[in-house]
Amino acid sequence: MQIQQVYEDLDLNEYADFIEQSLNHSEIFQNSSFGELKSGNFQGHPTKESFFHGEYMGHSYWGKFFVFNLSNVAYLVLFQGEEAFAHSKLLRSILNSFSIRGSQTDRIGLVKSIVPKDWKTVKIENIGTISIPPTMELRDDNSFVALVADRARDALAPKIRIQMKKSKLIFQPKGQNKMIKGSFDEYSRILINVTNDVSGDYYSQRSDLSEEEIQTLNDYYLSEISTGMKAFHAKIVRWYPFEVRKINGKGAFRIAYIRQLGNSKPVSVQEYVFFNHGKKIDITLSYRQTEKDKWEKDFSNVINTFRLSTKNN
Repeated sequence: MQIQQVYEDLDLNEYADFIEQSLNHSEIFQNSSFGELKSGNFQGHPTKESFFHGEYMGHSYWGKFFVFNLSNVAYLVLFQGEEAFAHSKLLRSILNSFSIRGSQTDRIGLVKSIVPKDWKTVKIENIGTISIPPTMELRDDNSFVALVADRARDALAPKIRIQMKKSKLIFQPKGQNKMIKGSFDEYSRILINVTNDVSGDYYSQRSDLSEEEIQTLNDYYLSEISTGMKAFHAKIVRWYPFEVRKINGKGAFRIAYIRQLGNSKPVSVQEYVFFNHGKKIDITLSYRQTEKDKWEKDFSNVINTFRLSTKNN
């Protein structure tokens, strides 16, 4: 699926004709047959749209594109895949999830993340950048809380028989590095791990995953996370369906659930998994459910500030 923005209002008939001509001159779509250009509607905005189909390297494909204007910006949305995908409930669900304005910035869509002026942008070496709100801080590896966490990890690892890796970056409530009173009253974390892994790259960049493939990935992550939880005597109290989303143009797996350790307060967790040039980047955002009002809005924006560098690593 492709989305294009042109920062001016355009004549939709001319814009659609231009897109069709451009596709006809591309290697993949040059033998496509295009349907009649028709008027349509997308989320209340008039569109011009056309279906097309063709064959490339022995594989048949179907697709559609539509264009519309909104707030002095012209948009193009184009998708293609197997014929079943072009008419599937999955595609309709993806299109319905688009948010071109409003607060749903964590969905695949046309929303651009705007980083507030008081947020801090942090560079992740050889990976990219991410921005965090002023209520969070980057954990100092020499702080007392970091040393305690390291000691706990080293002590637990041999006992629970799973590999426990230190996160590349850990963000925590501001004040914990300096042991400021009250900073430990709340729990929230943003963890970033980077490992060598290409296993999910194929799936994360596809927009035409079948319902069966999505269910397989859902079951895999549910099993893996549930097994890990048991080692800590924790449990999943709610599991949300697995999704593939777009974050600043890059496909990512989204795994979300609510976990609970013993009788402690439940914690909301969202994990985004990116694959890029042989690297797997895990970004995990978590906070107590009872503190949802403080963290939810900022955390939904944090993930949309993540940008991968264009350099091959």
